[in-house]
Amino acid sequence: MDLIRNEMNTPTQQNFVEPAIEFIRSQIEDADFNITVRRDWRSDENDYRLKIRAHMSSIDSSLFTRSELALLSDLTHLPKPGNGFVSISHCQDMGGYSFSKLDHGFDLETVDRISDNVIIRTSSPDEVSKCPHKKFLWVAKEAAFKALNLTLKNPKESLLITDIECKNWIQMNNEMIWSYQIKSTKSVNLINNIGFVFQTPTLFLAVFFR
Repeated sequence: MDLIRNEMNTPTQQNFVEPAIEFIRSQIEDADFNITVRRDWRSDENDYRLKIRAHMSSIDSSLFTRSELALLSDLTHLPKPGNGFVSISHCQDMGGYSFSKLDHGFDLETVDRISDNVIIRTSSPDEVSKCPHKKFLWVAKEAAFKALNLTLKNPKESLLITDIECKNWIQMNNEMIWSYQIKSTKSVNLINNIGFVFQTPTLFLAVFFR
């Protein structure tokens, strides 16, 4: 399986993302971990959600059972691979999805679209001071939220972005990748509690393994 299949415009972006995904694969020991991103899946593209699912159905059909393949075109149904997990993300410049045998969340966002006001509203001053780049916090929290939102131990609770605190940032051997962990006052169900943030010249990307 390709590490990443994309239509990014510059070799710089493509050449960086592929080794980043390979590095994360080695850290989580999941040889099937993959991210697919494309510009024509950006959120201002017509039918971008259906295009992502059509790609899953044609290129990654082996991940799904026959019954799940039949449901991919239903936007009210979350894609459920037969032996793993899929997470979808999109912004105004790019869209994509991830696959792993581990339960996880994936997020991407254009660097210039993450404002200081958003970070201030969703993160504590302590988090900002300890994060290697304050804009990391947005994609890191979004990825964790996607992984944790449906796994609360207390079904009466609801999870908000502000309930997630990112901590323990570590710069990996590949100097452009950072790992992190989360904690929450909510009863989140953590197993691996490890996330990774990396960037291309125009995007921040994060994946969090619950």
